[in-house]
Amino acid sequence: MSEVTSRELPDWLDAHLQATDNSEPPELFRLWCGISTLAAALERKVSLDWGPVYYPNMYIVLVAPAGRARKGTAMRPAQKYLTNLGTKLAASTVTREALIQTLEEAQDMIMDNHDKPYSHASLTIFSPELTVFLGYNNMQLMSDLTDWFDCADRWEYRTKNAGTSIITGVYINLIGAT
Repeated sequence: MSEVTSRELPDWLDAHLQATDNSEPPELFRLWCGISTLAAALERKVSLDWGPVYYPNMYIVLVAPAGRARKGTAMRPAQKYLTNLGTKLAASTVTREALIQTLEEAQDMIMDNHDKPYSHASLTIFSPELTVFLGYNNMQLMSDLTDWFDCADRWEYRTKNAGTSIITGVYINLIGAT
């Protein structure tokens, strides 16, 4: 049985909002950056079994006119948290193949509540300029992101020259701005 420890903060999200209260971005942007940070930290290690199993991944995009709403400023503390936590992050600009390889390399084995090992591939896409990450009219990447949102237990990618990638326990979390 695991040891219960006291919490340093009664509510992390409230503390994040308070810590960023004197910054320029609107509270709504700071709130969603905090929610995305929590989803990234939880990875596929947390789920709700309500018939189908739900994982806490989110695809969050901050949308506002360029240079006005301080989207990047709202995202900066989240990036710092994720970096300090050692969260697996995708590159800012990436090809589809490289992203699949990064997701495959993110696979990790952990123990469940019944001491049974299981594999998950949890990755966060952190993109202050989402258009740079997605590229122009990259429908295949958009299709992959749509497919990965459901956190498939197994996802397979096969090429005629590079072999097969099998990813177990897909978990993609995305925070971006445009």
